[in-house]
Amino acid sequence: MKRLITILLLAIAISAPVAADSYDTTQKFYDWFLQAGDNYRKNFSQAEGYFTSELYSLLTEGFSKQPDDGWFLDFDPFSNSQMGLQAASVGKPKTLGPDLAMVPVTPLYGRGGASNYEGDVIKVYVKKVGSDWKIANMAYGGDYPFELKAYLKDGLGK
Repeated sequence: MKRLITILLLAIAISAPVAADSYDTTQKFYDWFLQAGDNYRKNFSQAEGYFTSELYSLLTEGFSKQPDDGWFLDFDPFSNSQMGLQAASVGKPKTLGPDLAMVPVTPLYGRGGASNYEGDVIKVYVKKVGSDWKIANMAYGGDYPFELKAYLKDGLGK
C-alpha cells in the first residue's frame, strides 16, 4: 500500500508542472493569436517562441505558399477554419509523459452575435524543449480528422 501511495504521489508531483507549463504555453499562444487577428501570418515571427523549430519551419514555409504554387495553406491551422476565431477555450492538459502533454482547445467561431458556435476540439501537443514548453503538433477531430505536421509535410513534399 505504501508503495502505491508513493507511486501516486510521485506521478502527481511530476505531472503538475507538466500540466501547468503546457497550459501556460498554449494559453499564451492563443492570447497572441487572438490579438494578432487577421495579421497572424504576417506577424508569425512574433510567435516563434511558442513552437518547436520543426513545426515553426513547416508553418512558415506553408504560409509562404500561394495558390499558383500548386499547394498552399488555405485554412487557419490554429482554428481549423476559414472564418475566423472569436475565442478559444484552453482546457485542462493531459500529461502524456514527463516531456509531453496534450492541451485541448475548443474554438469559438464567428464574428459576434447569434452566428457564433463551438468547433471540434483541437488537440494541441506541447513538448518540453530544453527548459521551455513548445507546441509540437495539433490534431483536429470532426468528420475529417488529421494532424497538422503530417498535413504540412505532405503538402510541402517533405
